[in-house]
Amino acid sequence: MRYLFVIVAVVFLCCACVKKDHGDKPVIELLSPVPCDTLFFGEPFTYKVKVSDLDGLGNIKMDIHHNFGHHQHGDHAPCALDSPKTAIHPYFEEWIFNLPEKETEYIFETQITVPDQSYDTGDYHFHIYVTDNAGYQTFTTLSVKVLNP
Repeated sequence: MRYLFVIVAVVFLCCACVKKDHGDKPVIELLSPVPCDTLFFGEPFTYKVKVSDLDGLGNIKMDIHHNFGHHQHGDHAPCALDSPKTAIHPYFEEWIFNLPEKETEYIFETQITVPDQSYDTGDYHFHIYVTDNAGYQTFTTLSVKVLNP
């Protein structure tokens, strides 16, 4: 009986010390561009996502990079891909923006222009990371095509 008490006590203490999975990680809803959308070099587009979190928001980081080799990041919608190719002059850029930390839901919107400098056209991914003000982060991706106008 004594051993049973010790085992129950140890299990209880271990469970009490283990940090619970943060069930209210930020949530990202892609609004614009939509998955598999086509963007054009030199033409601005509206980048818009709805973000929410029970703890309040922190920041959003996003980048764009080529997907000429058809790699995957997990949760993005499947799109019709061009034939695989070797990147010669691919476009890459990243952006970081602060979000209103007291807000629990926010629509983030910004204008982005992928510059027209003879970059490789084709399949690209956006990475989108949202961090809440408690430090928890969520990640998603968005597949698009970037072409010349």
